Amino acid sequence: MSPEPYVRGQAFAFMAILVAAAVLGPPWAALTVAAVASLIALGLGVKYRSDVRAASAERPAHRERPDLIVAGDARTAFGIALATSGALVATGFEEPDIGLAPATPALVAVAAAGVYVSSLFDWYVILPRVSGLLGRRPCRDETAADRYPSTWRGTTRWWYIHRTVAALLLRFGLSYAAVFSLRQVLDFPFAAGLVAGAFLGFLAPYLRAAPLAARQAAHPSVVVGQTADMYRTEARVNVPVGRWSFGIPGLGRRPLEEILVRAYVIDVSVEGIHVAGAAEREGPAPRGGNHGFQRHARTVALRDAPGSSPSARPFTGCEVECSGINWYCIENPECFKEK
Repeated sequence: MSPEPYVRGQAFAFMAILVAAAVLGPPWAALTVAAVASLIALGLGVKYRSDVRAASAERPAHRERPDLIVAGDARTAFGIALATSGALVATGFEEPDIGLAPATPALVAVAAAGVYVSSLFDWYVILPRVSGLLGRRPCRDETAADRYPSTWRGTTRWWYIHRTVAALLLRFGLSYAAVFSLRQVLDFPFAAGLVAGAFLGFLAPYLRAAPLAARQAAHPSVVVGQTADMYRTEARVNVPVGRWSFGIPGLGRRPLEEILVRAYVIDVSVEGIHVAGAAEREGPAPRGGNHGFQRHARTVALRDAPGSSPSARPFTGCEVECSGINWYCIENPECFKEK
């Protein structure tokens, strides 16, 4: 997750969307979204500074500049959004009638706020831990930090939680915004149902993934920094139909015997678990050089997560010096740049 261009782009997109929501929809709704999001962002920034002080951490140059960018963009985005929506509320501004449902601008603003706040959560809570900025590193130490979340299990859980919430807010916010507006212009029977059905189809992958991510947030099968044996899985109960076999959802999955990979867990998301093969980073570095930092990770589907288990052989590649298996490692001068 890079401040440039991603978080910076999200900050200014959030600002533009909040201003538009204040002008095109009820200004009080945009003001509420901006106020709640700004309070959460302020709390995240305060926690980050408190964590750095508690750990007596020295921020390297490649973290200091992005810190200034993230904080400055947040002040600008929230300041303009709050000032614009607050001024419109104070002056009794009434939104123009351009055919939008009143809820549409507010729902789009909620979606934008969810994505931006999630990125700030990554920047201020997750990355300081997984990068080793707070002193401990997932490839070497069992605990994450002296402040909550203080374990890699807790860090993994919050990574799942905030990314799942952001993904659902984005998809549902945009989908329902479109549904409410299209209902205003479609004038035939069952139009609302057809539109809602179409957007539920669009959301189907995330409706399936969200329960899996929520289950992993509650009881992670593997955690960040852990070396795990990853297996493919199959449904516990299968119903044969001719030449095919269909698994019954909701009854769990079981691992197949063949191991997929012995892997180091780099990060997690709604889309899956991102891992890197452990063995290749435990061997000697190429002659005359080093392994380099792991730029691209392999994705293991969340449905296969229950078939994963901690490896009997923990990762040893970083015991003496950094092997580069963790792209987010603070020793990587490009860890906060776009991959």
